[in-house]
Amino acid sequence: MTQQQIYQSYLQAVSSSSPLPPEKLLAFPSVNIDIFEDDSRVVNRLYYVLPNSYNATSDLFIFFEENSFLKDASGDLSLSSSTFHLLHP
Repeated sequence: MTQQQIYQSYLQAVSSSSPLPPEKLLAFPSVNIDIFEDDSRVVNRLYYVLPNSYNATSDLFIFFEENSFLKDASGDLSLSSSTFHLLHP
């Protein structure tokens, strides 16, 4: 999915009268975790958790960005791909 597709899904899911603007959707990842690493690459996920509304019984809108990096001999990383995914309960 693209960032725009994630935002469209967020707008469909949100029941708040004032959803976040697109530029704030990726402002604060909740979890940043490496899910795989070896000598040549690293796969990292940034999870985002947003309330669907601002009341006590709100659901959550959860998605993640998966980033794959290539690792050189010095251990320096270069981004090779980045994709977005909805997390369904």
